Amino acid sequence: MIDNASDLPRVAHRFAEVDGLRIFYREAGPVEGPVLLLLHGFPSASHQFRRLIDTLGRRYRVIAPDYPGFGHSDAPPPEEFAYTFDALADVMEGFCRALGLSHFVAYLFDFGGPVGFRLATRHPEWIAGLVVQNANAYEEGLSEAARAFVAEEDESRIRDFLTLPATRGQYEDGAGDVEAVDPDAWTLDQHFLDLPGRREIQVRLALDYRGNLALYPRWQEWLRTHQPPALVVWGRGDGIFTEAGARAYLRDLPRAELHLLDAGHFALVERLPQVAPLVGRFLDELPRVDRTEVVDALHRFALGQDRKDRELFASAFAPDAEVDFRPAAERMGVGSELMRGRETIVDTILGLFAGRVDTTHQVTNARVRLVGAGTGTAELTALVEAQHLLSADHSRHVLLKNHYVCEVVRDGSRWLLRRVRIENAWYTGDPRAIFGDVTDSGAASS
Repeated sequence: MIDNASDLPRVAHRFAEVDGLRIFYREAGPVEGPVLLLLHGFPSASHQFRRLIDTLGRRYRVIAPDYPGFGHSDAPPPEEFAYTFDALADVMEGFCRALGLSHFVAYLFDFGGPVGFRLATRHPEWIAGLVVQNANAYEEGLSEAARAFVAEEDESRIRDFLTLPATRGQYEDGAGDVEAVDPDAWTLDQHFLDLPGRREIQVRLALDYRGNLALYPRWQEWLRTHQPPALVVWGRGDGIFTEAGARAYLRDLPRAELHLLDAGHFALVERLPQVAPLVGRFLDELPRVDRTEVVDALHRFALGQDRKDRELFASAFAPDAEVDFRPAAERMGVGSELMRGRETIVDTILGLFAGRVDTTHQVTNARVRLVGAGTGTAELTALVEAQHLLSADHSRHVLLKNHYVCEVVRDGSRWLLRRVRIENAWYTGDPRAIFGDVTDSGAASS
């Protein structure tokens, strides 16, 4: 929130390369701040969020992209790009990867609902929370006008929705305060709609929209299963998505916060002074990263080895994890290879010790640095003291003090090791207690 003009954020206007497309986006706020991804609706683009970005962009990392075919993003002709909601979600998924976004609150408005729910069902670990503003996911939320639009197959009639009166009507119909609706909003929307080739793009998306209704049950199941923190803000005068659609979210998210506003479909444009504080408070009240949970990934790594507990040990790693013991092995004069993939790591390390070596590990001096508080990635460094004793003869052992540098990623409520590099500070004893008598071992552990 802002108190005076000096608190206005710097807003950057950039492009990201995604699958050969230049995707325009606006970004403001601290790189390490909580991330709010703003997913726009029809017939608008990221410009609909300009005032919200100004309001929230000091405290939060706010990012608003334009979908392909919208706003300032590339708009290849339909012969070169399949304009479907699956395709829009594919590009937004690539956009998130390009910016390193792997944990964020998603603001869903209108078309942002089908795009955002596709991201959520593909990557539930990405979603820290939802702000749902007139984005429908329930049959009862469809007005008669919306049902007629979804069922329409006559392209000429669809094009009637792409005219200036129709665009203006989306802003003013049902509005509680028409004077609060900036005419620049619908004028700018129409400017982009009138660009060469843009109306054909919108026709293709309109014909594809009915596929979203078939996915409503899947999205509802995702909400019931994952129970994301949610703020539902709805213009109750919306002639497209009705108030019943807003209330339906509470059926699957009973702890969601619901606010019904005297506004139309573009409630944010009309009621920014009400909506922005709600969003800011919602972001402030989200659970913060517990650094002990980050370190717990390394404790599972250690204890899983000591107990020879395959399930516990595997729970420490991301599916694409890497463990690099080569620096420590080299210091001890033995060979090791980079281990890739959770199953390979678990099989290799537990197989190396099974029935042969007893181990104890102690994790100390752990430090956690969040790599963007909203990205779900952290850097973990620690000292790990590890003792390896031959099961048949405990007089043969090696004691090590190793320095761990780890990349840790969030997966829902847990954190997982994705990259582990192990360097040896010192050791005493016989390294063969780890590797056996073959010094050119193909794998090693701490």
